[in-house]
Parts: sequence; C-alpha cells; structure tokens
Amino acid sequence: MPISPNIPLIYGMFIFVALIVSLIIIFIRHYFVNTIESKDELKIVLNNLPVISSISDIDEEHKDDIEPFLNIYTNINILQKEASANDDIDPWLITLSSIMPNEGRTYIVSGLGRVMAHFDRKTLIVDLDNRKPKLHEDFGIENSFGVADFLRDTRTVEDAIQTTGIDNLDILAGGDLTEMPEELVFSPKMTDKLKELKKYYDVIIVDTPPTAVHIESVALMHESDLTLYSIQAYKSRVRFVKYINTFIEEYKIPNFYLVLNGIRQTSGFYAKSYRLGFRRRLIRFLKMRF
Repeated sequence: MPISPNIPLIYGMFIFVALIVSLIIIFIRHYFVNTIESKDELKIVLNNLPVISSISDIDEEHKDDIEPFLNIYTNINILQKEASANDDIDPWLITLSSIMPNEGRTYIVSGLGRVMAHFDRKTLIVDLDNRKPKLHEDFGIENSFGVADFLRDTRTVEDAIQTTGIDNLDILAGGDLTEMPEELVFSPKMTDKLKELKKYYDVIIVDTPPTAVHIESVALMHESDLTLYSIQAYKSRVRFVKYINTFIEEYKIPNFYLVLNGIRQTSGFYAKSYRLGFRRRLIRFLKMRF
C-alpha cells in the first residue's frame, strides 16, 4: 500500500525548526548585536542610574563645536551650585571613563573642556589614558612631554602643562605613558597633584582608561568631585553595559553619572534648532545665567 505523507508531522517539524532558528537569531542579536540606543533603555538596563546628559553625534566638520555640550555643561553647573555652601562655585575635579575602548571618552573630555572654557571657567584637561594617550591630537599639540615626565621626576606638572590656543583652556598631555605601570599613573602622587591644581583652575577634567582594561582609576574616582561614564549609543553592547551595575556596587563610586554619547539627531529639535541658531542664543543666555 502506498504510504501517504504525515502532514501533521511535517507541519510540526517546520514549526519546530522555525522556532529553533528564531531563538538562535534572538540569542545572537541579544548577545552579540544588541546595543544601547536611548536614555530610557540605558536607565532600564542600569537600574535607573542617573544620566547627566546625552550628546548628539555630529559630523567631522563640526567636531570642535560646543553646542552638543551645552546640556552637560548646564547640568554640571547645577550640581556644582547644589554642592557649594555659598554662591561661589568650588573648583571641581572631574574624572571620565568608560567600560570598553572607543566609547567617546576623549571626545567628551575635549568638548567639555571647550565649553567650560567658553563660559570663562579656567579649565585644565589631563590625559591619564596610559593605554592610548591621544587627547593632545584634538588640539594639534605634541605629546613629547607630560604626565609621564612628572611621574619620573624629570619635569614639574607646572612645566608640563601646555596651552591649547583656546582662552581659559590648558592641557596636561600624557607624554610617554604607555610604558608606565598603572599603579604609578594612578598613585597618590598623581592624585594629590591634581587636587592641588584646583587652586589654579575652576575645573580639571581627566581622561582615564576603560575600566574593563584598567581598574586602577577607581582610586582617582573616589577622590573626584564628579565621575562621568561614557556609553556610546548604537555601539555599547547591553551585555557589557550591565557590568556597570556590578562595578558601582563593588567599588562604591561616589557622584557617578552616565553620559550617552553619539545620539543621532538627523531630525527633530536639535537639528532644527541648530539650523535656526537657537543654540547660539542659548549660549548667550547661559553666559548671563552662569
């Protein structure tokens, strides 16, 4: 007798295979592709850790503009005023880090330094990224000397500080940091000198290595008035970002805020207001306000 196909079995096999393939795709997307794309998603993943600001992604032509940093500048000013006992804002040491490399730390340090200087805040930016010091490149400055020379006692910090060519903005480049042990880069000697420099600057902003690579910068975070942690939109993977919950719980980092970098603004308020000049009017307002 001819054997007829078992239709229910065939359908069942198709459904089973389709389910398995779907689960594999979901797993691959979640584990290897799934990235942070918004502030709301970031808050959910990180148990509502505070996000101080998001920074818009801009093209190379406008990479030196301060407009993307107006919001973070305003929010830091508010935090400083809240922390001050009187109307005078105390000098602050701000440390910036991230989980992984290439999440916009150096770009944020440079932009935040520019916007602080623009509003007449005497600012020093410092490169302590002993993995790949490149803060000097944003200002066309040589990296022939800097932090490394101070740590080797061949030059004082005061002699190692350079001007950027921007009013109110100085830089302490890394120098030959790559061969130096992390324990020396983030030693009490370096931390104490940064705190001492607050006598001469309103704001000191420090670029540090990603914590997944070097954890020694935690000591500096505990001595800082503010720690900012950069998350790169559309690039930082959720499975790595979740590590921040463990990082905060384990190391008890005080005054910790997230920065979501690289938000795409091809349309909407930011893009339209940029074209209409609203941001420039906002700059004038902030100068009067702060």
